[in-house]
Amino acid sequence: MNSATFREYLVIVSVTVLSHAVAVAVAYEFAQFFRLKPISPECFKDNTSTVVVIEFHFFYFPDECRDATMISYRSSEVLDYSPLTETEVNQLFSINHVDMCINITNTDSYSLIFNMEELTGNCTGPLFEIVGNPRLSHLTIGDFINNLEPDAIRIRGNPLLTKDDLDVFANFSDVQLEGECLLPSPLQSRSRVPHGCKYIYGILSLTGYSSLDDYFYLGYYNYPFTGCIEIESTTLKNVYFLNHFKDFTPIRGCKQYIANNSELCVGNSSFWREVFGDIDIYNNKIDCPDQCDGGVVNETYLSSTAACEMRIGDVVIADLTGHLFHYVT
Repeated sequence: MNSATFREYLVIVSVTVLSHAVAVAVAYEFAQFFRLKPISPECFKDNTSTVVVIEFHFFYFPDECRDATMISYRSSEVLDYSPLTETEVNQLFSINHVDMCINITNTDSYSLIFNMEELTGNCTGPLFEIVGNPRLSHLTIGDFINNLEPDAIRIRGNPLLTKDDLDVFANFSDVQLEGECLLPSPLQSRSRVPHGCKYIYGILSLTGYSSLDDYFYLGYYNYPFTGCIEIESTTLKNVYFLNHFKDFTPIRGCKQYIANNSELCVGNSSFWREVFGDIDIYNNKIDCPDQCDGGVVNETYLSSTAACEMRIGDVVIADLTGHLFHYVT
C-alpha cells in the first residue's frame, strides 16, 4: 500500500451462546479521500480467520457476524453510506452498540431506522447528522439519544420531516424546524433556490461565473435563512439578491466573506455587516455608482437622494402624498 492510501478497521464484537465473548474483526481497506472500494476483508473468530466478501455496493453481514452486539469504525471520519440502500442502512444501525460517526446526507431515503441503544464515536463534528435528504419523511430513533450531549446531533434541511419526528430531538441544539430545505452549494442560478420551503439552511457559496449576474429576482418573498455567506472571485455586479435572505441566523463556526470580486459593487458594507453579522467585506470594486441607503419615502428623502444611482436596503413607501415622478430620472 502506498502513502496515498490507508487502512482502517471495522470491528464487530459478537457474543455467542458460549460463556466467553467471541471477537470478530472485519478489516476494510479504503482508498484516497476515504472512498470505499469493494474488497475481501478478513473476519476473525476464535483465533482463526477466513476471508469473507463484504462489499458496500452489496452490503450484508457474514453469517459469522449475525449475532453482533457492537460495530465500530475507529476513525473520526464518517463512512460513505451512499452505496447502501435504505434497507441496508437500517440493517447496519440495528446493532445494539454503534461506535462510529453517522452522517446521512443527500440520500433518496424515505424512512430510516436507528434502533441502536448506544451511539459513541470520536468525531470532528456532531456524532449524528441527518442533513439535506429531500424525500426523508420519517425517522425511527432508539434509546441512544438519551445519553448524548445537546450538541451531538444535527438534523437540518430535511423538508418532509414532520413536527412529530423533530420533537424527538427537542433537547438538542442544532435541529431544524418543519419545512426546512438545504440550499445547494455552490449556488449558481436562481432556479436552484429551493421552492415551497418555509426555511432554508446551508452555505450560500458563490465563486466564478454565476447566472445570478443576469437575473436574480425571487419576487417579494424573503427566506428565513440559517447559514453562511461565502462570495469570492465571482463575476457578480451587485448583491441585490442578498435582500431575500435578510431574515438570517448564522451557522456557528462558519467564516463569512464577500471578497476579491473585481466587478462587484457591494454597496453599504455597514448595512450588510448589520444584516449578516461577522462578515468580512474586502477587495471588491471601488469606483461604484453613487449609492444611498434605503429609507421611508417622503418629500425629504426623495429630494436628498435624487442623484443616487443605487439604493441599498429597504425603501418603504407608505401614506405618500404629492408628486414624486419629477424626482425619478
